[in-house]
Amino acid sequence: MAVATGLVVAMAAALAIVLATVDLRPIVERWAGEATGRRVAIEALDIRWGLPVALELRGLRVGNAPWGGEPEMVSLERLSAEIDPWSLLGGALEYRRMRGSGLKVVLERGPGRIGNWKMGDGGGGGLIPKNRSQFPTLIDFVLAEGLVIYRDAESGVEIRIGLDRVAVGAEDAASPARLAWQGSYNGTPATLEARTGSFTTMRRTDMPFGIEMTMTATGGDLHFKGGTMRPLDFEGVDGEARASLPDIGRFLTALGAAVDLGAPIEIAGRLRRGTLDWQLDDATGQLAGSPFRGDIALKEGTHDVPDAVEIAGEFERLDLDEVLRRRDDAAPAPFGDLSLDVPAARSTHLAARLGAAAARFQGIEVADLRAELRLLSGEIGIDRLGFDVAQGKVGLQASGRPAGDGAGRWTGLATVDGVRVGELAQHLGVAVDEIAGALSGEIHLEAAGRVVRDALAGLGGHAVLVLREGRIARSLAERVSTDIRALFRDRSGWTPIECFVGLAEIENGTGRIRPVRAVTPDMALRMTGNIAFDRRRLDLLIETDSRGMDLLRLNMPIRVRGSFDDIGIAPLVGPTPTTPANWALDRFPPSAQAIARGNACLR
Repeated sequence: MAVATGLVVAMAAALAIVLATVDLRPIVERWAGEATGRRVAIEALDIRWGLPVALELRGLRVGNAPWGGEPEMVSLERLSAEIDPWSLLGGALEYRRMRGSGLKVVLERGPGRIGNWKMGDGGGGGLIPKNRSQFPTLIDFVLAEGLVIYRDAESGVEIRIGLDRVAVGAEDAASPARLAWQGSYNGTPATLEARTGSFTTMRRTDMPFGIEMTMTATGGDLHFKGGTMRPLDFEGVDGEARASLPDIGRFLTALGAAVDLGAPIEIAGRLRRGTLDWQLDDATGQLAGSPFRGDIALKEGTHDVPDAVEIAGEFERLDLDEVLRRRDDAAPAPFGDLSLDVPAARSTHLAARLGAAAARFQGIEVADLRAELRLLSGEIGIDRLGFDVAQGKVGLQASGRPAGDGAGRWTGLATVDGVRVGELAQHLGVAVDEIAGALSGEIHLEAAGRVVRDALAGLGGHAVLVLREGRIARSLAERVSTDIRALFRDRSGWTPIECFVGLAEIENGTGRIRPVRAVTPDMALRMTGNIAFDRRRLDLLIETDSRGMDLLRLNMPIRVRGSFDDIGIAPLVGPTPTTPANWALDRFPPSAQAIARGNACLR
């Protein structure tokens, strides 16, 4: 017995000496390479056998996929670890203490959007976990000075996550784990704190792995509490999520979508993720103080197909002036500065269906706002934009395509139906109290430019407007017709407008009136001239013709001209300018012709 015992001790001592003296580095390189299907190189490796087993590693390099943009997928400058020796005999490894520095991981999607992190199916046991069941226990883990880069070759997206300090720990394998991250996201400082299920739970594939985490960046925070069936891929997710962002523009810019907005947003809902699909259901929150409810869905793209986001939202009251407000308490962006750019390529496509019981834009209050929008690669579509204003309805359809050099080429159709002139003028801040009626018609427009102001210079299109149930103040009618009786009698009251129709051709930013015609029981009015939208100036000629013999009506032409802010009105002295004698309806779209021909002034 003594001899047998002595032989065993001698053999154990010999094995310890061999393990302590043999260079294990090439063995580990070959074994890890077979397990991952990648080239693995280690500059230096030192293993000291004991309780615990101590490991020191320097200069680890793991090769990238053959199609990768960089030769190495993983590089690690230094790693030290203490391993429970009993865990080496089988099951998941237990690292009692681990310290690392200088980690760089390059994650890439290549052809067919396959990820370079999908490695071979070789062995590896618990040293190289292939799924959650093989994940090791990390009792005390700290990583410093790391960087993770994610690239999508097809979409051009690149995300850089700085790992200034990452700490993972737990009392033991059966106790809840904790995670803390300090670093950056695309250069924006960020932190993350999380409490999770135990490492024992992590290795159970028949139950969700619980996570409660809070990420803070750009002054806002994201919170999630729920579980995931595939935690290493963050798939099979189901839980409650909420976000509170004081500046949605800064947050989206950090994510790689530069947006010059300073509006705050708060949102909460049920977050779910399968493999390629994300959903935020039954979401509620506020955007720039405007309460809303809705759903958000994201479908991750595949080969040659960008990510796709679908948003459905309903607001009680939407204040677009606040939503579009720029940062640092600046005033809302002037309408003329709104961008018309249509990017030729987008990494994410967007489709949105939005509604609001009430809304405000550029100071105008509207009701029952409905919008359907699309942002695609090479196209922006406003399939539907409609609202109620001034007792009538306004609709808009538009589409934009790239025009090069940061500009967009746009076409659009605006319709109005039964909008009350006086109320609309009040919304626009214009005093119009001598003409009333319900305005209807449509406007076809074409424009190109970087911003709205640029596009106005080349604006083109057609417009037709008719007035129903119209009336004009008697004082205005007599001034227009230069009726001498207006000097001596009470001019209060109204006179009906029997018909009213106006047509305009728009070319190179100037609208040419062709013409406007209105008829009352006492006179017929005809207006022609030009309106320069880009220069904000107008030059109009108003001519009247008394119906029947009336010697007290001078029927002197009146000229209305000047800037939009300083309009002058005076009788025309001298010869009357030559104006078009016909309506030229054949130059208008068929729908516009139908509206005009339906008015009594053209019958």
